Amino acid sequence: MLVCIFQCFLSTAKFRIIIKKMDALQYHYQFINFSTAASRNEREAITRYLYSVCNGKPAPLPHGNFFDKWHKALDTIVFALNGLPLRGIETLAVNEIIEFIEKTETETDSAENPFASEFALIEECSALNTAQFAEYADDIISYIQSEYMKHELDGEFYLERLIPGSEHQDEAVQDEAIMEAFTGRWKFLAMQKTLRWKKETINKQALEFSASLKQKILDNRNLERIFGISQDGGQKLFNRVKGKLQKVNINALEQSEHFYKKDMALRSLAEELGRGVKESEKEKPQRNMLLPMGEEFTGFTTGNRLDRLPASEAVLMIDGDLEPLFYKKFAYKELLNYETKPVYKEIPPDSPADRTRGPFILCIDTSGSMKGAPECAAKALVFALLKMAVKDGRKCYLIMFALDTEELEISDFERGLGALCDFLGNSFYGGTDASAALDKALSLLEGSEWNDADVVAVSDFIMPCFSSALTERIIRRRESGTRFFACVTGNSGGTPPNPAVTALFDRELVYRC
Repeated sequence: MLVCIFQCFLSTAKFRIIIKKMDALQYHYQFINFSTAASRNEREAITRYLYSVCNGKPAPLPHGNFFDKWHKALDTIVFALNGLPLRGIETLAVNEIIEFIEKTETETDSAENPFASEFALIEECSALNTAQFAEYADDIISYIQSEYMKHELDGEFYLERLIPGSEHQDEAVQDEAIMEAFTGRWKFLAMQKTLRWKKETINKQALEFSASLKQKILDNRNLERIFGISQDGGQKLFNRVKGKLQKVNINALEQSEHFYKKDMALRSLAEELGRGVKESEKEKPQRNMLLPMGEEFTGFTTGNRLDRLPASEAVLMIDGDLEPLFYKKFAYKELLNYETKPVYKEIPPDSPADRTRGPFILCIDTSGSMKGAPECAAKALVFALLKMAVKDGRKCYLIMFALDTEELEISDFERGLGALCDFLGNSFYGGTDASAALDKALSLLEGSEWNDADVVAVSDFIMPCFSSALTERIIRRRESGTRFFACVTGNSGGTPPNPAVTALFDRELVYRC
């Protein structure tokens, strides 16, 4: 009985939020109990202090050597946090600062001490007897005078009391005691100098970190605004990974958002496309759909289609004497060409099943032919569809294709948005090979996780026909109820899309830039 109650409790949204908060607090636990930065009591004190700052009620900074070293750096960080919208992400902000403290402490402790040679000299002096010290006294005193003021370390004072026969030599005081006092004072000053160097290093890094943290907090808040996520809602920890704020290229998202909002035609297209991949298909088609199955040879004709040349014509280009004849026939469209006709397959009207909202797979053309306005439109469409996905809690898989394919699963938006922003910030380049992207999409559809997904392809569709094997796979998926949407984004007046490819999709939506 208790197990059933506990399982029901696990399923509630409230408990899932608690689990995420526990993940965020886990970092605090690890820092306090296992970190090597400072002592355990100091780590507990710094965590409490940071919480008080991020909750808007800063407590006094604790005392101790660790806090003296970090005083100015913490002041810099606290000043940067002043006035920032931290509500709901206090724990995440504390995590960021803790990680910085731990990392900086480790780096400064393991860094090569710039005063290492001086410490080595101190150790050598500690091993000298009075006679040996007198032999090297001039060099030692000269070095000390170049590094320290007389009131800090008066080398001549100690020298007069160590050299035999000096009027200041006090025979009642052992030479070893004088040497120990001299090297002890020197070592203390060298350690103070090292501490100042560490403070300067920490303060410099704190300036850079505080600026980065401030920007990261503002960027994450902008992400919540862009994707319409409430700070007080169930997705308060949206885009947080392991209790940390995620670094993203917010500019790329904002550019896509701006492009989307200013273009009414693009908004209409996105809304229509969004409705297509969201709503159930309650009405079945009333007529058979014709899907192209490739082409079949019917004979020969004349023309200048280089992709339909038989070998007997292509050989003219190889022979130097016949090459002019080839160009003449090409100019007058007298080259021998294969003649073909398309072959279609009928899809019965009752094959698509009723559909509910499910995941979708985005295939995005990132080839060079998309560069410019089509690229901006494609990115804006990706942005719009993913905003819908975030709102509806739907999974999404992004496949980018040019000559090669890149894949990005963003069903887990906490981990996927950083990579998505990188995609939106990159430029498109290369040739077009959509076959690999569609092949990957079809493979995903065969698994249980993506079996009920819709497939959306965004491209100018200036590409060759698919192979018969790939065409057959698409047709089989359509027969089983998968919907394929072709979103054509290309330059107005440019090369038209390949109709044999777009005909394979359930719907074709066109946006001409």
